[in-house]
Amino acid sequence: MHKIETTFAGRPLTVESGKLARQAAGSVMVRFGDTMVVAAVTAPARSWTARILGARPLRFLGKYSYALYLFHYPVIIYLSKRGLAAWRLASPGESTIPAQLLVMAVAFAVTLALSLASWHLLEQPFLRLKRLFPYRPA
Repeated sequence: MHKIETTFAGRPLTVESGKLARQAAGSVMVRFGDTMVVAAVTAPARSWTARILGARPLRFLGKYSYALYLFHYPVIIYLSKRGLAAWRLASPGESTIPAQLLVMAVAFAVTLALSLASWHLLEQPFLRLKRLFPYRPA
């Protein structure tokens, strides 16, 4: 990790290059997701975009997307506090990309497992309760 120290508006400013890179990568991923949502909504039904976004693996992830969203950040924090962070796994002077890919794969696997468990053990039983409370328009 590399620190960049400068001043901004007369005040000292320190930026850690690794942190800045992670924030930029996260921002790019969010913008990519936003773009995919817009593409899915605006694409004609038979377009290549609709076929890709309608693929079985993406539909599978879509079913569990809310739980994935809820669990991903706590999992990342938990793994980081337990020592599974890319900057700890890479040797000094080495690229952290393989370590980052490993951390992302482990975080995704743990998040997916928690999401599946949450869906089947919590969400589904509560969704079945809906039949006990029929909808009555006002």
